[in-house]
Amino acid sequence: MIIPDKFKGSIDAIQVSKAIKNGLAKVYGTEFKSTTIPASDGGDGFLDTIYHFKPIEKISVRSVNAFQVPIDSYYLLDTETNTAYIELSNTVGIRHLKVPKLNILKATTHGVGLQIAHALAEGVSSIYIGLGGSASNDMGLGLLEALGFVFLDAQQQRISYAFDQLSQIHSFILTDSLKDKINYCSFYVVNDVLNPLFGPTGAASIYGPQKGATEKIINDLDRSFLAFKNRFNFPYSHDIALEGGGAAGGTAYGLKVFLNAQFINGFDFLSSIACLENLLVAEKFDCVISGEGSLDNTSFDGKLIGRLVGLINEYDLPLLLVCGQSNYDTTAITNTHVVKLLDGETSIIQCLADPFPLIENKVFHFFKSLS
Repeated sequence: MIIPDKFKGSIDAIQVSKAIKNGLAKVYGTEFKSTTIPASDGGDGFLDTIYHFKPIEKISVRSVNAFQVPIDSYYLLDTETNTAYIELSNTVGIRHLKVPKLNILKATTHGVGLQIAHALAEGVSSIYIGLGGSASNDMGLGLLEALGFVFLDAQQQRISYAFDQLSQIHSFILTDSLKDKINYCSFYVVNDVLNPLFGPTGAASIYGPQKGATEKIINDLDRSFLAFKNRFNFPYSHDIALEGGGAAGGTAYGLKVFLNAQFINGFDFLSSIACLENLLVAEKFDCVISGEGSLDNTSFDGKLIGRLVGLINEYDLPLLLVCGQSNYDTTAITNTHVVKLLDGETSIIQCLADPFPLIENKVFHFFKSLS
């Protein structure tokens, strides 16, 4: 079984899977069989993973990126179950932006709201939103505004969401038509982030720096959203320490308190859509191959690798982890091997620039040494 995650900022899970298969083919020729499960925790590749397993339709939508520049985008529609699947990173993700242009105070989830609005107009009854890889920290308020929420100030005048206007937002209104659509639809947030919205392990503190935030900006974000949470009358109120609420710059929290979205762990979603446990029972696998760009403590904290280790131990299968680099001691994990692209002969620049042949080569040499 080949079930890798993406190597973030370098290569997606589908390409990682192909590189692994190429390495195996160099050793075993056509004398091996494999089942490929490209993984996603709800971030980059979420739609690709669903499209891999389900006969599903791509719906093209004109949207905007995190800085509201018009772009062509899409979501997935399952007409049999009347369900839409939307990936935040595919539209307003950090991967679409150049690092010098990152601005966490200006970035917004507006583009995802345009997609949700389109799906609701199609009459869907369920929407799954994959969170991860966001460029923003707007608690999903930009998304909600694009969806049709009208925010009002203390004088009941319309006010558009912007971070420097957050303190002026006091209430919101919805049209009856939008209320009906929202009430008809169930919303699900897919991610594996456990961070809350606020505090030292919150959305801004942990993920803000990679989105261009300074320490001052992080403190400003925390103070402003804490004040907003304490005075605003949400339709579905939740503690600011809600586990997972910090996903995608607090978008998870916003979807929870405004749309009553239910949280689903990324691995649980993947396991369900791929019928993972049924596969492990039905197929006689010799080993499982997984991996990700950087193997560290967070890899085992509810994410793909950690959950996979627990699952395959039940089936007594060896696990090979292919990673760009590793800062985790896996010697204590039974029947697990790690191969790293980053070594004395390969620089991190090479690993990031062209990982495909490196992955292929590492897998080849590992299995060649066993034959």
